[in-house]
Amino acid sequence: MIEEICAGKRYIICGFDESHKGDSIYPDKPEIIVGVFSENILDGIPELGKHKRDFEGAREWMEQEKDWWFSLLRGEKYKNIPCNLSYEAPKLISQFLEKKGWNNNYEKMKEDKVHLGIHLDGEACEDYESKIISHFSLLPFEEIKAKNYIKSRDENGRFIQPRIVKIADAIGNKLYHFSLEELFNHPRLVYVAD
Repeated sequence: MIEEICAGKRYIICGFDESHKGDSIYPDKPEIIVGVFSENILDGIPELGKHKRDFEGAREWMEQEKDWWFSLLRGEKYKNIPCNLSYEAPKLISQFLEKKGWNNNYEKMKEDKVHLGIHLDGEACEDYESKIISHFSLLPFEEIKAKNYIKSRDENGRFIQPRIVKIADAIGNKLYHFSLEELFNHPRLVYVAD
């Protein structure tokens, strides 16, 4: 069924998480925004699970050198914004598109009928979907969809999130335990915002 729906289309599935938001134990540590990227539509389908994080999936993702990037938000102004994730996600998506050579290959994007699926773990701004769509309005995506998951659980307490969000959450958790020096020197760090 899913193969029939997806025939002749390409997908960019993105999962985002923020770690270390408002942590009083390490107040000098920056907020970490993680973006994980896949071209497999199945990574963006919500699934039930006991755990919020997919540590095994994150380990495999990192070992296989699949696409993921992160940014650090250090400034005081970021501590008071409840939805940094929805502001920072487009920057990490742009980094992914640039690395793949899609940011200036409009004909290829049109030909491939590329769909962009964005999944956020946590609070998003009220109009985040329209802001993300307008951010990428000059790129010829066939379709752009964005969804956020705030403590998404079913009636039995199981988490309902796409695999890509669980992996982003687990990578963010791993990065949280890195020293500042390790974070600032990490090859997957895209930028630091003060």
